[in-house]
Amino acid sequence: LFFIFYFLFFIFYFLFFLCLLCKQKMSQFIKERITIGIIIFTKNENQLPLFLVGRRTQRKRKETGTWQLPQGGFEIEKDKDLFTAAIREMKEEIGLDSNLLQFICKLDAIEIIDQNNHKKNTFHFFIFYWQNSNLLECKLDNEQEPEFDKIELIDFNSLLLKCATFKIELYQKLSILIQPII
Repeated sequence: LFFIFYFLFFIFYFLFFLCLLCKQKMSQFIKERITIGIIIFTKNENQLPLFLVGRRTQRKRKETGTWQLPQGGFEIEKDKDLFTAAIREMKEEIGLDSNLLQFICKLDAIEIIDQNNHKKNTFHFFIFYWQNSNLLECKLDNEQEPEFDKIELIDFNSLLLKCATFKIELYQKLSILIQPII
């Protein structure tokens, strides 16, 4: 009886440490990325918000032709902080001068874990108001391979219908967060 008790005790602790080891390895397996998102909005004649979105080029490789908000990765060697990264991404992707915009706020971070490639993406979105909203002020050829081939101002519900399928969860969360602000 004493032997059985120690044997079961040993098995229990072996399984316990095995579980701890598996959890540690899983956390190492999940890659993390910090993404900066830019929400630029204006208001139409009925004072309803319209959002600046871009149509994804072949550079994106995944769901080309769908629409999204400007965004990009935080680059440690280029960006001193998240706001600097937002301004850089705005210039690179849509060529818009941030001096033409009014900064409103930074939203709380949104975490999305992609179960397919085990990647944790933390999104930091910055909201800007664009009073004049002249699309001719944007330049899409700032990069050798542009992210977007076209930009538009659309309402958020239209964005949800036109965006890449892997962006739907993120944009649904965003639509809730921006409602009291915009």
